[in-house]
Amino acid sequence: MIVRSGIERLGLHLQGHWLTLVVITLHLERTVVSLRWQRNRRALERFADQKERRPPCVMDAETDCPRKKNGK
Repeated sequence: MIVRSGIERLGLHLQGHWLTLVVITLHLERTVVSLRWQRNRRALERFADQKERRPPCVMDAETDCPRKKNGK
């Protein structure tokens, strides 16, 4: 009778579950990507909201800097 090490036994055990591990890995990857897309979409929405609330600006010809339309 051959005594196997714990790593060998674990390897043989996981060998039978390789498809399950692949599916779990792909699902986790898809979840992470989805969460990143949601976070990026929310950030873009916040940026758009801030841009809409900002007062309109015009370029100052002398200083080439943006300034508010009412001159303040």
